[in-house]
Amino acid sequence: MLKLDRVSKSFRVGIFGGSDLPAVNDVSFEVGAGEVVSLIGESGSGKTTIGRMILRLASATRGTITYEGRDIVGEPRKAYYRHVQGIFQDPFSSYNPIYKADHVFAMIRPVYFPGLSGAEWSARVGASLEDVGLAPEQVLHKYPHQLSGGQLQRLLIARALLLDIRMLVADEPP
Repeated sequence: MLKLDRVSKSFRVGIFGGSDLPAVNDVSFEVGAGEVVSLIGESGSGKTTIGRMILRLASATRGTITYEGRDIVGEPRKAYYRHVQGIFQDPFSSYNPIYKADHVFAMIRPVYFPGLSGAEWSARVGASLEDVGLAPEQVLHKYPHQLSGGQLQRLLIARALLLDIRMLVADEPP
């Protein structure tokens, strides 16, 4: 399903990017359908960077990452993100503080569910929220600062459940 083959990531640092700082060096592993894989290591060992590369939020310096046999670099974003989603250690950084929490759902509706009626959409969002233990009426119309970090992470999981996800990348899940 997902394969990392000799993946490395270095960041340019110093004045004018004069040197490289290796963050991930020569990582290889595979994740099959239905498998749960945990990356364990010290702070700063590259776990988050690996997750960001899988989610296409950072590119690998060397090596390849393939999903279902295709290099993720060439995958159309819409198709890739329908199947691969992420939740982050700091859920507050995933939300714009000027929008209410339901905005994370509103952003995917026109892209992935343009044909659903308002009632169908509301029912689908409600069911997804209930699946993660949240009451829609208690979270949807609140600003991120009015919710706990755990509630915000569960909102992201609920959003992922709306899609046809096959892989969830969780950076320090709740």
